[in-house]
Amino acid sequence: MKCVKREFLHAALRKTAALLCVLAALLLRPASAFAEEETLRLLPRAVECGTEISPEELLAPNGCPEGAALRFAGTPDTQTLGSITVKVIASRDGQDVAEAETEVLVCDRVLRLELNGKSYSGLKLREMTDMSLHGFHPDRERFAADTAGVFPLMLTKGKEQLLVGMEVTDTVAPTGEPTGIACFLGYPRSAEDFVTKLRDEQEVTVSFAEEPDWDKAGERKVGILLTDASGNRTELRIPTEFRRDDTPPVLTVNLKTNYYVGETVAYMKSVSAVDDMDPDCSISVDKSRVRQREVGVYPVIYTAVDRDGNESRVTVELNFFEPSVTEEELDAAAQEVLDKILTEDMSTAQQARAIYRYITSHLRYSGHSEEKDWKGEAVKGLTDFYGDCYTFFSVSYLLLSKIDCEVLPVERIDGRTTHYWCLVNLGTGWYHFDTTPNQLRGECFMKTNKELYLSAAGRYFWKYAVDDFPEVAEESFKMF
Repeated sequence: MKCVKREFLHAALRKTAALLCVLAALLLRPASAFAEEETLRLLPRAVECGTEISPEELLAPNGCPEGAALRFAGTPDTQTLGSITVKVIASRDGQDVAEAETEVLVCDRVLRLELNGKSYSGLKLREMTDMSLHGFHPDRERFAADTAGVFPLMLTKGKEQLLVGMEVTDTVAPTGEPTGIACFLGYPRSAEDFVTKLRDEQEVTVSFAEEPDWDKAGERKVGILLTDASGNRTELRIPTEFRRDDTPPVLTVNLKTNYYVGETVAYMKSVSAVDDMDPDCSISVDKSRVRQREVGVYPVIYTAVDRDGNESRVTVELNFFEPSVTEEELDAAAQEVLDKILTEDMSTAQQARAIYRYITSHLRYSGHSEEKDWKGEAVKGLTDFYGDCYTFFSVSYLLLSKIDCEVLPVERIDGRTTHYWCLVNLGTGWYHFDTTPNQLRGECFMKTNKELYLSAAGRYFWKYAVDDFPEVAEESFKMF
């Protein structure tokens, strides 16, 4: 049977050629397999009109299930120009084991090119078409094919047109290098962990040739398969050591050590453990020797254990002491100041602003304080009017705790010296509140992280354990 007469198709082809060229890169790609174990991989092909094709001609390298026979799900129609979808079924012992689809471009002429690190431009195409189709010219100035697939191209010679299928194939297998990783018993890794520096013209899939036994110790080779989109495959046999994890977790404890007698201790706050393999290592605390209601120094023992029994321990001594001032003295000192600076018509934000202004205008920096006793420092600051950052913090913390807001103490981390300030929530989110004089950003009244961290010096000066506190607001504070 002859092909459908070309004269009747040329008008329609001229209208659809541009669309085909745009869509071809999406339509004519290797089809994915349905089953993980029984894989059938097909590639797009171009065939001349009237040519019979077999399922085997559509196979990608290593694309057929072992021992399977192939058949079409319906005979492909290659008598009409255009793109057709073809389904192939793989069967073994009378049972269908896999199926896949691909695109076949039925055309006037086929040009086959190998990718091999090349991309094909209009100049190269014209040289090729002049050799096999003398006098015909591509319908575009430039045409680039830098990946495998089938690309339709319309060639013109006077009033005559030909639909050409540009079949770009990739026959080069991907390459890669071993990473040299060690494997620990009981901790599976992905195939991608074993290989690096992948090189190929197309996307590469990395998989195991056979799943390793993750619980068996010793040195053996792990098979890694590198497969590109055209089905080209490389197998790497990588010598790998499988051994027990013997590295203990890294245990970090940043627990506050000074407490008033009877004060509650947040034992697990600022405690973390990081293990090289186990993401869920356990942390326990032994606080059996602590007597919170009695003055004294008591040991607290933290233990982190990973899944393999590797253990780390950290001992922290907690100091419980009596405050240097009574609650009555503390309240009286605060109330005396608040009576002077607050009025009944003030909003909470205005009260906080008045507290900030009072502290920054009445206290002077001296560079010394008794850091463990914030209550004593607060009274000293309100009576003697001097002290260091701990004194400024203590006065701020005391006065803010007397108005309708939430307030938390904050301490600098990773610094050469200590620094203290407050986080405050007046009802519109958490902000930084620091009355200590500084040379960096000037006033620190209700500031966001972004506002404090505009410079490296600011990021150092107000660096704190962010994860241990509520999230700070992102919008600048507005008075209300």
